[in-house]
Amino acid sequence: MYCKKCNEDWHKNSCPIKANKYYCKKCGEEVTVLKLMTYVDATEMPSEVIDYCVEREVSTHYQNDIMQVPNNNNVFAKWLRENGYKFNSDDFDNIGIIAT
Repeated sequence: MYCKKCNEDWHKNSCPIKANKYYCKKCGEEVTVLKLMTYVDATEMPSEVIDYCVEREVSTHYQNDIMQVPNNNNVFAKWLRENGYKFNSDDFDNIGIIAT
């Protein structure tokens, strides 16, 4: 990433955070930080997870979707953990679903 104003490379850990925003250490310009989201392929989901999505009107066929998966003992969260996923939040994480 780089600052658009001074065109210098910057590192997230070297920039001071003010009100949940990042600023270039050199010029003070606000820097936009893109966040990545985990996605899963619906063709690899077990039927229980697909049923869980359908019950919540989340698409797993024909159209990609995003779901807020609660960080508890629901079948989707359990399946994610079984496949090595670690939640970033105590409440929920947004998970993208690539439709079949």
